[in-house]
Amino acid sequence: MWTIAIEIHTINTQEDTPYKQGKILPDPGVQALLAAKKSGDKVLVIAHDLDYYPERIRSIADHWEQADTNDPADIARAALRVAPSTSIRQMFSFVDSFVAPTAIAANLLKIPSVNALSMGICRNKSSIRDCLAAKGADYVQHETINIDNIKSLKSPIGYPAVAKPVDGAASWDVEIVNTDSELQNLAYRHHQRSYGRGARQRKQFVIEEVLTGPVWSCEGVVSFNGKPIIYGWTDREISGSPGFTEISLGFSPHEPVENANEWVTRILKELKYDLGGFHIECALTPTGIHLIEINPRLAGGGTDQAITAVYGINIVEYTLAAMRSHPSPLPAPRGAATKRNIYRNQTGKISHIEGLDSVLTIDGFIGLQLDIREGDVLDVHGSPVGTKIGYAIARGKNRKQANRRSYLVDKNLNIKFN
Repeated sequence: MWTIAIEIHTINTQEDTPYKQGKILPDPGVQALLAAKKSGDKVLVIAHDLDYYPERIRSIADHWEQADTNDPADIARAALRVAPSTSIRQMFSFVDSFVAPTAIAANLLKIPSVNALSMGICRNKSSIRDCLAAKGADYVQHETINIDNIKSLKSPIGYPAVAKPVDGAASWDVEIVNTDSELQNLAYRHHQRSYGRGARQRKQFVIEEVLTGPVWSCEGVVSFNGKPIIYGWTDREISGSPGFTEISLGFSPHEPVENANEWVTRILKELKYDLGGFHIECALTPTGIHLIEINPRLAGGGTDQAITAVYGINIVEYTLAAMRSHPSPLPAPRGAATKRNIYRNQTGKISHIEGLDSVLTIDGFIGLQLDIREGDVLDVHGSPVGTKIGYAIARGKNRKQANRRSYLVDKNLNIKFN
């Protein structure tokens, strides 16, 4: 049998570095390939640009095939060049931009997949808001604007406002804007951005009201039987305006407010998202919970590793298994875990790093990865938090203890500059 992945996310799957301690896992997309092989399947990756992926990634799969990964029919043709449809157990993408074409391709091949008409995979944040408002599930003031004519851009809902691409991923080009010129500058920067791997910009922004309150996200999977399994909730420490730089992410199985799990279940139902991992970001405002955005895949960037640390099982393996068949119950959780991004607000050439051995003695320490080497030159480029150089994960009996332990990992590192 074959498992097929359409593009894979590789941002944290770095080359081997001397600055790594404990247990650090690759990105969920890479873990998924390894999990499929572990189950006995052969693995096919279909990609727009095979050269985009380094050899250390390409060596994991049994076969790679080139296709236009924005085109469901081309994905299906590429799959059939390697395997008959009856031998394909699973087809998925953990990359936001390619979930929708993957779902349509799976339908063409008669492989179980998320509803191809689900608004949760449509790559249009404005349409998602319209859908939820029409269903009475959530309302956030918003308007969509074209950004082709940059010099004439204005916010249709006034200022301050949140501006973001309708089809963006991660936190690309998302800012609070207070004036026409700030909006125009953001649009100009967005025009310069390449999504990569053949994904094409819509060149539209959704302009939204500013939601006041802490940002949380719900992590989980809609299983093979159509029922959501909520792993838990992730809180965030975020830098100030205008950018939204994530400092740390703290995961626990406990919901942040009463009925939060029920709110997520309704959002999934109204969007008709009926199979696959999910990462739903929301704001806890004085008027209730409001959606920020839904990502139709398992959280990455180290959040998955925090979930794995809490449940004591590989959460990517569990997610894939739950998407294939009726899932087994989750193990009892063990406290909470924090993934902390490590920044340095210094410019210069790195001479050496101290404190790598001492982090091993910190209670609850899980892992540390630094994506730097001696001789690298850091340049903060005016960032308020500095340059991200890696991340650490630590576990504790609750959110506060896990967060404190991850902070101690960061503070034990002493990076020396020439």
